Amino acid sequence: MAERIRLAMAGCGGMAGAHLSGYQDIKKRGLDFFDIVSVCDPVLERAEGFAKRIAEFQPDRKVTLYASLDEMLDEEDLHCVDTSSPHHLHHVIACACMEAGVDVMVEKPLGVTIRAARKMIETAGRTGQILATAEQVRRWIGPRVVQWAVANEAMSGRSRMFFAQSSRGPEGMPVEAEEKNKVWRHEKLKGGGGAVIDGMVHYADFLIYCYGEPETVSATCGQLNRSYTLDENGQRQPMDWPETLISHIRFKSGVAGTWTWTGAAPGKAISFTIHYGDLGSVYAEGNYPMKPEFHQRDKTCISHEELLEQYLASLSEEKLAALFPPELYPEPRELTGDHGVPLEVYDFLCAVRDRRRPELDGMDGLIAQALSEACLESSELGRSVSYDEVLSGEVRAYQHEIDEAYGL
Repeated sequence: MAERIRLAMAGCGGMAGAHLSGYQDIKKRGLDFFDIVSVCDPVLERAEGFAKRIAEFQPDRKVTLYASLDEMLDEEDLHCVDTSSPHHLHHVIACACMEAGVDVMVEKPLGVTIRAARKMIETAGRTGQILATAEQVRRWIGPRVVQWAVANEAMSGRSRMFFAQSSRGPEGMPVEAEEKNKVWRHEKLKGGGGAVIDGMVHYADFLIYCYGEPETVSATCGQLNRSYTLDENGQRQPMDWPETLISHIRFKSGVAGTWTWTGAAPGKAISFTIHYGDLGSVYAEGNYPMKPEFHQRDKTCISHEELLEQYLASLSEEKLAALFPPELYPEPRELTGDHGVPLEVYDFLCAVRDRRRPELDGMDGLIAQALSEACLESSELGRSVSYDEVLSGEVRAYQHEIDEAYGL
């Protein structure tokens, strides 16, 4: 593609702001091969706020504001759209874009249900448009190091098992009155499954990145905080928003482990991940493995800094440039913070420009989402489920209500 890429943003809420910062970072590094030409949000004040931010780093190109996606697609000559809308609108926006001949990147989770995600993938296949999933966690250098160490048999040996636990809780609030402002994420029909879908899909993608596709899932999900929202009359309404996941996952590779994630654990917080192989374990503090270290069988430890050096030394120049483009991040050793978002939006822009597959396309997004959905389905049915029966759509007891609401 010889011409400059014309990009639009559909949805100007919370996560869209991180995407916008990613595009700003790209421009600041002199990678000026695209223009944000329009922004769309049903609340025009939000779109106006985005336009002001864009003008600060793109002063020579006017940004057009829209409250209607259809109007924007009719009026603008676009190459691609980045959408970070509420989950129940992902398939609506993405399919409309692709039908209009426009590539699209969708913030995770790919769809509000498996059927919604599959509708998007079918549309991408039929139209020939790019469908990318915005997933930043695996692009952080820490998770890249973990995946390499787990797969490196000379270091880890054969993978045995894993444990991932993130437990934190509310502070200073009565147990029966943890009132929260109601937002779309708190509604099953709009959010698709609370934190299990909204946040934990990041870790689902990471586990699949390390071990391949799951085989069986047994899980308990729920709202343990007994939180409430207030309706228009000031009356408490229970939240339909699972904030707790306790699961056992077996992968087709034979690796098994437990994955626990909760915001309903008052008192002491615990957060770590550990992956065991024959020869040692990869350990990291925190929700995500940002600074992993390797503990060898003889109890000696390879520090994070040394492990990072070994990882980078293992990469060919071509692979290093693909994962951490030098024009964006010339020194991977210095990467901190959320560098995954600039990487994912840059990858999308390059895929559009070069007419290539993005690192994470729609199918990758579906594969990760299906693990989170399998946890919800297992909990709903009170039994273990196979990953394949959830991925195929054969099991959708939890999702059925959402599918019915949107005619999926």
